[in-house]
Amino acid sequence: MENGADITTVYCRLQPGCVPWQSGAIYLDGTLMVHFAEPETGILELLCFGEAHPEEMIARAARRLPGLQVQAHLAVRHPGYGFVKHSSADFIAPATPLPWLFLTGQNLGLHGLLGTTISAYNTCKSIEL
Repeated sequence: MENGADITTVYCRLQPGCVPWQSGAIYLDGTLMVHFAEPETGILELLCFGEAHPEEMIARAARRLPGLQVQAHLAVRHPGYGFVKHSSADFIAPATPLPWLFLTGQNLGLHGLLGTTISAYNTCKSIEL
């Protein structure tokens, strides 16, 4: 299988108290995810599908998080993160024949942290209340 899209991660040290800490991840648009680390660290993690400049990612996050002030940042590019699937038969659905059992985690569609996050999102979408 060929490699998937690039992922760019930017770790930002925030100015203390500039934005309220939020639990978990926030999807700002189709390609940018914001993850707040523990509040005492003051670290914000930005994940972007595809190549992106760190300053552009921070600017996009700042438009959705008013008051965002970054003291310093470190960018890491992950080329070819995951793999490209060419068939819908490669997709593993989160639902199972057992109504109380769902599949989620890495390697259901993409490996690593991003695969886990996307898999969890798809699992939550498939749960009927």
